[in-house]
Amino acid sequence: MKKFSLIFLTLSILTSFITQTFADGGILKRITVADMFGSIAFIVFLGLNKFYSTSGYRSAFFIVFAFAFGLFETANLGQTLTELLVLLFLVFSSITLYSVYRSPEGFIQLIHLIIYTGLITSFFGFYGFVAMVTGLPNIFPGRASGEIMSGFRNAGQAGAYILIFLTILLPFYFSSASKLLDKKHKFLLVLAIYCLIIYLFLTAKISSYIGFTFCILFSAVQRRRYGYVFIIVFVSGLIFLIWQNLESIAPAVFTRINAKIETRITNNLNDENDIADGFIAQNLKEAFTVFYNHPFTGSGIGGFQGVYDRHEVHSTYFKIVGETGFIGIFAYFLFLILLISNLLGLSKQKKVNPYADFLWNLKPFFYGCMVSWFYTYHLRKREFWILFAVISIATYLRKQLYNNSIENQGT
Repeated sequence: MKKFSLIFLTLSILTSFITQTFADGGILKRITVADMFGSIAFIVFLGLNKFYSTSGYRSAFFIVFAFAFGLFETANLGQTLTELLVLLFLVFSSITLYSVYRSPEGFIQLIHLIIYTGLITSFFGFYGFVAMVTGLPNIFPGRASGEIMSGFRNAGQAGAYILIFLTILLPFYFSSASKLLDKKHKFLLVLAIYCLIIYLFLTAKISSYIGFTFCILFSAVQRRRYGYVFIIVFVSGLIFLIWQNLESIAPAVFTRINAKIETRITNNLNDENDIADGFIAQNLKEAFTVFYNHPFTGSGIGGFQGVYDRHEVHSTYFKIVGETGFIGIFAYFLFLILLISNLLGLSKQKKVNPYADFLWNLKPFFYGCMVSWFYTYHLRKREFWILFAVISIATYLRKQLYNNSIENQGT
């Protein structure tokens, strides 16, 4: 039965990029294939095994508890309750991952799964690009012209998802933990990284572009390696070559990316009226208005959209402010501090501890993700909770290896 649970947990990761839901309305609007597999894995594991927890997971459950206070103030009770249940489910899914893969062998198995998932995601994304250019039938339905979908509901989800996967795979590649892989998986790791970087460009997700750029810059500063300059130049050159020919190869994709650049960057930098009256400025302004009116609980998580604004708050940080108030801000800040603490103080250990080296390399990438979260809401995304599980497992293994080394020195 444990293997049965592991099979469905594996399937939930491999299909995590499919955010297409079973229906356009009702409860099925929030349920994906990965959710179905993950639920089965969780139920089976719940009956057979012990769940392991950490201070990080306890703070995650505290976030759910803190956000629940918004039920008393929300003007959209159904939506707030749905958001709370989704968040609770994702935390349980992540703690299941942590409990199953919390071993040296399990950690490598999880990295293998993430590599395979990255390759599968990129394959469907590239096929969608080819289908758009050649007129071949697409596997997944598109939402708008020029979107390279893979299994996502929109290309924006794809960009955020890929950024998280690169935040796992690139630091793993740069760390001594990559030596734990066999030759085949080392090759697949490199292949997955290149495929994901190319696919990231095709998503036209500006916040992910910015986040990934900061990931590389922060990492370059931390590592002080000139090799990063080569990587940046190589990737920039590759993107430039694709961009120079993209209009003739795939006009719809070129138009979409160019439009994104215009609306997200150029107009906001050059037109003061756009800054004052644009969607983003108005969206964030309304979030603070709600906070002033309901400072302790906010509008209730998910209670903002359709009541105070047509759209939800397009930022993790401002969403927390507007929809959860002081209670939610405190819970999220505690969660973030505990998470970041796993990535600090590793400079000495990284030389002899591959898990410490991995976490040390992951730190600047996590900071880059935090930059991108100024526009996206990450707590609702399955890939974030996969990253959370990876960090939690690596932290546990780092401590285990460190404690063992201390004991060996004392004997």
